[in-house]
Amino acid sequence: MNPSAALQSTVEDFLDSLKETPGAAQAELVNCILRACGCNDTVNEDETVDYDGVVDALDNFMEALKQVHLSKTALFLPNILHFSG
Repeated sequence: MNPSAALQSTVEDFLDSLKETPGAAQAELVNCILRACGCNDTVNEDETVDYDGVVDALDNFMEALKQVHLSKTALFLPNILHFSG
């Protein structure tokens, strides 16, 4: 997605893409939302139309985000303990 593109044309392009290749367009939208939430995981076209697997996919995203948070906390914890003592 180009940040300098006009929103109107971006939406129109997405709607055209949704008509032509719905699964791929849905995957692009979900991946955009994931990035906006700070998640680096991605979904593919098949995963976006697997409505029965949504809960499992969300659980996987949450676990991945927890691991990232824990690893970042572990990096800063020694510095925090050093300054508080």
